[in-house]
Amino acid sequence: MSTVGPWHRDPKAAIALLFLTAAAGGLDATAFLHIGGTFVSNQTGTVVLLAISVTDSGAINTVAVLTSLACFLLGVAAAGRYLPNAAHGELWPLGTPLAVLLELVLVAVCTVIVSTTHLAPAFGVAPIALAMGMQAALAKRIGLPYLTTGYITGSTTSMIMRSPADDRSDRWWWFGVIPVAVMAFGALTTALLGTQSVVAALAFVGATMGAAAWQTRGGRRRARE
Repeated sequence: MSTVGPWHRDPKAAIALLFLTAAAGGLDATAFLHIGGTFVSNQTGTVVLLAISVTDSGAINTVAVLTSLACFLLGVAAAGRYLPNAAHGELWPLGTPLAVLLELVLVAVCTVIVSTTHLAPAFGVAPIALAMGMQAALAKRIGLPYLTTGYITGSTTSMIMRSPADDRSDRWWWFGVIPVAVMAFGALTTALLGTQSVVAALAFVGATMGAAAWQTRGGRRRARE
């Protein structure tokens, strides 16, 4: 990736977050289609589903939706406490690779639950929602423009407002298109894989998280001058 643009401070961090964006899209698609009918990363959608369940409880798995929201918040709180703000001159906090690997473990736990047990969907939702909460906190700590990994409404809004459609103030506004496309790719890939095997869909997510962990290996990276 070019070192020019809004991610020039550390292209490796940007690449890692893009892998995690694909993972988030993939997990949301997989959870919605095959594990509880809820989202685990896009909590705006989860809140909407929860509201719908009040009037049409038969169409929504309320327990799975509540589990997703609760575990996501728990993941944010845990990672927010565990991962300090990056020190001066550092791009991401110490412990980032371990946090990503823990996400990968949680996806593996979900895979075991859905493939070998007959537990309620909420049990499969819990570990991956926890992982997505951790990921949201990690992305917030790193703080690269447009790369929130789990939701794109704010990124899309920023992109349009900085584009020629509005004030033309940001030469690199079009970078906001990239995470949208990456998230869509992750969701589409797991949706297609899930028609054959949920395990295959989760394996794809695990592979993207593994790639992200590889990008962040070695702990903190110094900012480029």
